Amino acid sequence: MYAAVGPGPLTEWVDGRRRGPLHYAASHGRAPTCLWLMEHGAHAFARDLDGRAPLHLAAAEGHEDALRALLNHPAARPRRPDPVDRLGRTPLHDACWRAQKYTAEALLRNGASVAARDAQGFTPIERASQGRRTALVEYLTRQQIIPLDYNLTFTQYHTYDEHKVGIGLETAITFFFCKEQQSDFVV
Repeated sequence: MYAAVGPGPLTEWVDGRRRGPLHYAASHGRAPTCLWLMEHGAHAFARDLDGRAPLHLAAAEGHEDALRALLNHPAARPRRPDPVDRLGRTPLHDACWRAQKYTAEALLRNGASVAARDAQGFTPIERASQGRRTALVEYLTRQQIIPLDYNLTFTQYHTYDEHKVGIGLETAITFFFCKEQQSDFVV
């Protein structure tokens, strides 16, 4: 249920979570609707109660077309695609945590910072690594979006399984790359 913020067009309406039509269009991957809403005054960086912009929602859900519409619309320029929510996370953090490789790639190619740290001090790539999303890290490395020597060294384990078997994140990533190269690496 939408409620009007005041006298104004549909693009200014929000629900109880302060999400407007652009938030919902982005979260459902409706790129043409996103474009129409921005043409009629919707703000590409409007925030909901959690501080999330439509970019966060499109990135987290893997809607590359909607994300590109939000990033490439003249109303969104010249801003970088790094709005921060209340947890300090950027859309790239959300895309990496949810293993959305194409939206992560689109964000990085549009200038998102791979070095941005959330409120807990983690970068987007570190968030991907926490969830054992090494395929995402490998993909971004192979596409030369992040460098092969990107620093993934941690002093603590990030999942119960890593702690249980005693494999640190650096070892897990190194194992993954060596396994792909058919080496004799042993953990």
